[in-house]
Amino acid sequence: MAAPSEPVEFSGHCYCGAVQFTLILHAPATFSGFCHCEDCQRAHASPMYQFAYIDASAFTLLAGQDSVKSYVRDETKAPELRRWFCTHCGSRVYNTLLPTLEGKVRSHIGVFPSLLTDRTAGQHALLKPRYHLHSKEATVPLECVHDRLPRR
Repeated sequence: MAAPSEPVEFSGHCYCGAVQFTLILHAPATFSGFCHCEDCQRAHASPMYQFAYIDASAFTLLAGQDSVKSYVRDETKAPELRRWFCTHCGSRVYNTLLPTLEGKVRSHIGVFPSLLTDRTAGQHALLKPRYHLHSKEATVPLECVHDRLPRR
């Protein structure tokens, strides 16, 4: 997918609005989709959720820096994944991920399109889901989801 000629800006916030952020995207998300793993189901209190991992430089907290805390469930299992939430309303605001890609450490932010002000932003070409992750752990019948996305 070709990068847009002009950057695209999205804004978003947590449930109560204390934490506000902006995304300025020059290229599509590194990876995006719907996650069905048990950890994410529990962390988001949902059978699945949409995510898009973007370069950390594209994400800016505009307000509420002192209202976010992070949580790592198991430092030995996935120490690179840190979930950030609003201390006022409890909304998951973003994840940070420090994976090694092609031998280089790159910092990524996992954003949740459901928090964006534009409720259709999750279908924008830069954030659009590309697959269902951990589909074998799904608690909803994926055969009823006709989005033609690959299941991993």
